[in-house]
Amino acid sequence: MLTGKQQENLSGGVPRQGERAKDCVKRIEKAAEVFETPCGDGNLIWHKWGEGAPVLMFHGNHGSWSHWIRNIPVLSQHYAVYCADAPGLGDSALPPKPYSLDAIIDALSLGVERIVPADAKLHVVGFSYGSAIAANTAWRFIDRVKTLTMCASARLTATAEVKRDLRSWRRLETPEERWKAHKHNLKQMMICKPGMVDDLAVYLQNWNAPRARIRTKQFIPRGSLLKALIAIKHIPIRNIWGTGDAFYPHFLNSKEELIDGNDINLDLKIIDQVGHWSPYEASEQVNEWLLEWFRLYD
Repeated sequence: MLTGKQQENLSGGVPRQGERAKDCVKRIEKAAEVFETPCGDGNLIWHKWGEGAPVLMFHGNHGSWSHWIRNIPVLSQHYAVYCADAPGLGDSALPPKPYSLDAIIDALSLGVERIVPADAKLHVVGFSYGSAIAANTAWRFIDRVKTLTMCASARLTATAEVKRDLRSWRRLETPEERWKAHKHNLKQMMICKPGMVDDLAVYLQNWNAPRARIRTKQFIPRGSLLKALIAIKHIPIRNIWGTGDAFYPHFLNSKEELIDGNDINLDLKIIDQVGHWSPYEASEQVNEWLLEWFRLYD
């Protein structure tokens, strides 16, 4: 449920007709309630939209809450949507050293304990790197979790190697050059249909990437997602993939060994010709599947 002011800010599309990307992000963020919880030497930043049963949403690497910008307006009509900026990403502080998965989950779990009603059951959702965060957070709150949904769970593959022609943007001198590099990289890695690489998508990448201050691949074990799934496999788990995701063939090749071999019952949903960032590129379908899944177990 939304207040009238929230409804006003969240309605009309993402983006609205003729709306600049920057203004769109500000409008969606304006509708949120913002919380700060401890993280390292600073704070973890949370955004909350809507009221009702809580949905925890964890974004991908080099991202922020804005990875869910096309899902928030729909889901918040029915649920309280909590989006964290993961430690060391977005506007959140770095986790305490030495960096570790446990340190990240500790900070996120403390946030959940402080801002989400203690008696509330949880739907947990993760995108890409956020799938590992979501699964491990669900493990911490296993007695409270109703469902887990993972979108493009790249760590659920036997290999991290995919063919990609990515351009380095960090040393480029002009904003125009960096914009072009981010647009190119989105087409290579995140979005399948070139027409979906719009100004909003590029703006978000251009905004989020420079704020990524940790390299999670250096300290989070690749098997951490599978380990968590084995521990929580008795709860309902949905896994959404796009066939245009460079990681999708690796998932198919690994499924028999990693998923079936560990008796993990994934409810698989496949979207044809959609890339890695399915919550953005195929937001209508993803939103439909999320709401369907939540309602099955509410």
